[in-house]
Amino acid sequence: SLILLYFVVIDKLYNHSLDMKITYNSTNYYLIPCNDGFLLIDAGWNGLLRVFLEKLHSIGIAPVQIKYIILTHHHHDHAAIVQELRKMTEAKLIVHKEQLPYLKAGFTDYKKLKQYNKLLWIIDRISRPFIKYQYRPIDFDAADVIVDSDIDDVSLRNIGVQGKIVLTPGHSHDSISVLLDNGNAYIGDLAMNMNSMKLLGKAPFPIEAEDYLQVNQSLRKLVNLGVTLFYPSHGEVITQEKVVETIK
Repeated sequence: SLILLYFVVIDKLYNHSLDMKITYNSTNYYLIPCNDGFLLIDAGWNGLLRVFLEKLHSIGIAPVQIKYIILTHHHHDHAAIVQELRKMTEAKLIVHKEQLPYLKAGFTDYKKLKQYNKLLWIIDRISRPFIKYQYRPIDFDAADVIVDSDIDDVSLRNIGVQGKIVLTPGHSHDSISVLLDNGNAYIGDLAMNMNSMKLLGKAPFPIEAEDYLQVNQSLRKLVNLGVTLFYPSHGEVITQEKVVETIK
């Protein structure tokens, strides 16, 4: 998320809304039907709650229909408006225990992130002063779901979503993916597929990560679990074939 300012302007030319997805600042937020409403995957970027709500309205969903919010990781572009949104919607949270220290503090642990070439490193350092990494700390209560396993095959089914939560570290050590039984996986920043990456990136590897070896291992893990389509938070859907080709 640290160098996304560069990509935001370029990618706005290419983003196309799909049903059950809203996009702003080159970041996708997905909605999956669940018991009595929707499960929202991530809600980020400081100060953009109004934009989020406008985008939500544009696909015919009211805020009160969001019953659960699951976070793929703790970075600001994925979690910054969660506290405001949950107060408005009374949505319950589903997070991994590895995310808790950062979410409770409203802190993006950006110093661990690395870029895979020198040019991206330079863009990252230029971008840092313009990005607000702190965000409103998130409060938790007894109704929230804290995942404490490598693969959780229960929590989503309990709310009417046929799928599992899989720990997929690499971009960040606390990253998780939502793997549905139909083979679709919502992977946060484990992979990226922005059109602008054709200039500087190495899609579908993320433009930055804490550990690129872990990225490779987590992508392989999802392939072995039967994922056929990878839905990233930044960019367009990625096929299994593209992922397999990348991790060889």
